[in-house]
Amino acid sequence: MATTTIQKTASQPATERDLSKYDFANLEPYVHPPETKEDLPWSELVTLDLEDYDRPGGKERLAKQLEHAVHHVGFVSTPRRMVVETLLLTCF
Repeated sequence: MATTTIQKTASQPATERDLSKYDFANLEPYVHPPETKEDLPWSELVTLDLEDYDRPGGKERLAKQLEHAVHHVGFVSTPRRMVVETLLLTCF
């Protein structure tokens, strides 16, 4: 079995993108579209209440809920009050 040795060089600083070519001053804020009225197929969505974290047994309950969501459902949500709206707008 052959062995390959890779020598790591000093880390280069991450190159930053030049955003000066974009005019963000005229960028309009995102407006969420209205909820659809169509009868669409749906998927289960597991909602994790993170306020349960500091309660007795809360970490274990959240861990079981998260495990179920990841292994069987595939979707996880947290209540909107747990996430600041401006953070959501920044991320998306």
